[in-house]
Amino acid sequence: MGCTVHDLLERVSSQELTEWMAFYKIKAEEMEKEQKEMDKNMKSKQRARR
Repeated sequence: MGCTVHDLLERVSSQELTEWMAFYKIKAEEMEKEQKEMDKNMKSKQRARR
């Protein structure tokens, strides 16, 4: 973010920072799940071609 933790905490509360961390963790998990599903679908299509 281009600032120190101290500077960041002067701008947002630790609660808000924790909420953003949780949000991005969930978002990353959803993206990983979607990627795995896409990979699974791609493998199924490749098998069907054989």
